[in-house]
Amino acid sequence: VMVHVASGEAKLGHTAELNAHCAAANIRRQMLGLKLLTYPHGATGIDRSPRIFCVSLGKHDAVLAFNQLVLAGPLAAITKWMLEWTKVKACDAQPVGLLFWRVADYMSVLLTRTLLPLESRAAAAATA
Repeated sequence: VMVHVASGEAKLGHTAELNAHCAAANIRRQMLGLKLLTYPHGATGIDRSPRIFCVSLGKHDAVLAFNQLVLAGPLAAITKWMLEWTKVKACDAQPVGLLFWRVADYMSVLLTRTLLPLESRAAAAATA
C-alpha cells in the first residue's frame, strides 16, 4: 500500500477524490482571494479522512473496509456493485447518484467522528 507521507493516509480512490475536491475548492478560493483549505480537513472537516475501500474478488465476492470494520463475501460484492452503479450515475449528473454520494460522503465523516473512528496514528504505525 502506498502512503502519502504528509497525511499518513493510504493512497486510495476515496482519498484521491477528496484531494480533488479540496484542490477544486482551493482554485475557487484563490480566485476569490480567500484563505486556502488544507487537506484533509478542508475536504472532510476532520483531521484524517475515512479509510474506505472495496475490492472485487470475483462476481460474488469482495472485501469492503471502512476504517477498522472489514466485511467480506457476497454482501461486500453487492455493496461494490452499488457503489460503482451510483458513482456512474453521479458522474452522469443523475439525481440518484448525486443524492447517494452526497449522503454517503456526509455519513462517512459522521461515522468516522462517532461510531467507527479511525485507529490512532500510533496504533496504525505499530501494525504497519
